[in-house]
Amino acid sequence: MEIKVFNTDRMRNDACFQFNTEVLALIDLRGAQTLKILTPVSKFRDLLAKLDTVIKKIIKSSITEQIKNTDKLRDDAHFNIQSTVNNGLKHFSPEVQTAAKELKILMDTYGNIRSKPYNEQSSATTNLIQDLRSDKYKNCVALLQLRAWVDQMEIQNNQVIELVKERDLEKSVKPSDDVKEVRKDLDEAYRTVVRSINGLYAAEETDIYKKLIIDINLVIDRYKKMIAQSKPRKKEGE
Repeated sequence: MEIKVFNTDRMRNDACFQFNTEVLALIDLRGAQTLKILTPVSKFRDLLAKLDTVIKKIIKSSITEQIKNTDKLRDDAHFNIQSTVNNGLKHFSPEVQTAAKELKILMDTYGNIRSKPYNEQSSATTNLIQDLRSDKYKNCVALLQLRAWVDQMEIQNNQVIELVKERDLEKSVKPSDDVKEVRKDLDEAYRTVVRSINGLYAAEETDIYKKLIIDINLVIDRYKKMIAQSKPRKKEGE
């Protein structure tokens, strides 16, 4: 009796991690020291933790979703300012119409900043806010009652800027280890553990190894079945 040969190459990263985690849990249940495989299991455990770290880092950053949502709020603020200005052109008050015309010229100068990439939009929005608060346009903004929207746009703009910085920082601290290399090292560590268990059972034939081998083989059979089921079926005639 021995642990069956099993290659994890065809498994996705998360499945590979889960398989090895289950094997490690079965070993920990008996105790690596009791099983006399403390050294190979220690390396196996370290590489499994390393794979976990790499997998988490390559998963799409949650910050990206936050940036997307905050940018939507920033776009809404800009759209509402632009709409209010356009509506002001038809206002019954000549004074409001004049203010709207001046702001329309300013808004047209910046163009459709909502279509720009995040960093370019942030820069353009910052400049637009400065102009809207300048002495030249502050009375126009007041007449069209846009101060609250300008404040709102600034809040969302600053949040986007900070979130983009946070995401860039997160990218910069990602481990350089390629997931394929980590998995290659983990596979070798797993095989070393398997060889150790098989060798010790062959030499001692004690129940602790026999039961462990049986349990690990059950896990292997389950994952082999999972891999087989995930294979695309061949069409007739192929």
